Amino acid sequence: MSSGKTPSRIHIQAALDWYYTLEGCSEDASEHPEFQAWLKANEQHQTAWNRITYLNSQWRGVANSETLSVINSVEQLKAHQDIYQASKTYLAGPIKRHAKKILVWCCLVSSLIYAQQNQWGQWLTADYRNGIGEPLTITLDDHSQLTLASGTAVDIKYTDEVRRIVVKKGMVLSSVARQPHRPFIVETSYGTAKALGTIYSVQLQKDHMVVNVIESSVQVCPQDNLANQCQALNAGNKAKINKSLVYDVEKQTDAYPLAWLDQQIVVDDILLSDLLAQLNKHHFGFIHYSEKDFADLHISGIFPLNDPIEALNRIQAALPIQYHTFTNKLIHVRKNN
Repeated sequence: MSSGKTPSRIHIQAALDWYYTLEGCSEDASEHPEFQAWLKANEQHQTAWNRITYLNSQWRGVANSETLSVINSVEQLKAHQDIYQASKTYLAGPIKRHAKKILVWCCLVSSLIYAQQNQWGQWLTADYRNGIGEPLTITLDDHSQLTLASGTAVDIKYTDEVRRIVVKKGMVLSSVARQPHRPFIVETSYGTAKALGTIYSVQLQKDHMVVNVIESSVQVCPQDNLANQCQALNAGNKAKINKSLVYDVEKQTDAYPLAWLDQQIVVDDILLSDLLAQLNKHHFGFIHYSEKDFADLHISGIFPLNDPIEALNRIQAALPIQYHTFTNKLIHVRKNN
């Protein structure tokens, strides 16, 4: 696929809006006068539209009628009670036959409960927080805007000298109002990202933070900045920061990094495990999989963040994987043998 000039974020957003509009419309796109007028108004409109339809075709193209008939004929395991009741049903067979699976699932559930308890205090005591699958936009006193991704918690610490956002959990997108004498800083336990009048996101992960610059530039610094490790990131770049180092500075690889604002993720030739990790962050439960098993699987397409079953159906239509549900909270994904 020829890429041409990369369309801007505004054009990509407009193309996504048209995509969702036309998807629910019985009228063919070629017969929609308003869409055709938009398409012809700017060369980047056509480029953005081609990009969106190409990525969507990556999974639709392989989902032929035969594949879809198989998918539609499979009855997913249905459970309407809690994890305990599902486990009782699952363990109805001989204990010896299920012993290994019992151990795996007990470890999985225990790990999930521990992780949730460990993060609960950070989330509960934050100035602003939101639930799983519920993006939240906040307008601050200086007219800057914060958008909290799924399951995010932040503290707001504004003084006359500095505007500081402390990310305690999750990811925040900042659209910063310019105040040259009052810097805007997003902080995590691993370091800081200082805006120079910009739009950028900061995501807190297990052992580092990720800064992604959408517009203008950002200065990033590790928490223990003993060796003067601060670096400036320009628009389109991202970097990882741990407590002592800025590393993996590179061009943004996500196809459209702000699609999550519309509960979508748009990916172009990424590892399946990376996509599943993103779905996990927006799922009120746990998607279990082995990164090692999926090391050779890449995927492109458009996937809903607020509907993991639909996302997995699209993945299953494109790649040799299958999934099983244990209540609506636990999902196990594995590669076909």
